[in-house]
Amino acid sequence: MNHAYDAVFEQKAEKVKKSIRKQLALPKKERDKNLLKTRLKELKRLKSVLKSYKKEHSEVTCPHCNQTFELGEKSKEDTTISQNE
Repeated sequence: MNHAYDAVFEQKAEKVKKSIRKQLALPKKERDKNLLKTRLKELKRLKSVLKSYKKEHSEVTCPHCNQTFELGEKSKEDTTISQNE
């Protein structure tokens, strides 16, 4: 997947979430059940696309030393500081 589309998928997921919340705010008898089902399926699909994309692009290479790092990984110094507090 192209990196440029990442933000588009995130925005689409937010719009779908907003639509789902709007439907859930209605009384149960007034909800459009078919619309709610399709939006939930669409949100699930978007989440899986975003998750797979983030998994594929979770490693970063340092331009200076060529060491690879995983995004979100804590260094040993960070964990020792948090344990001491």
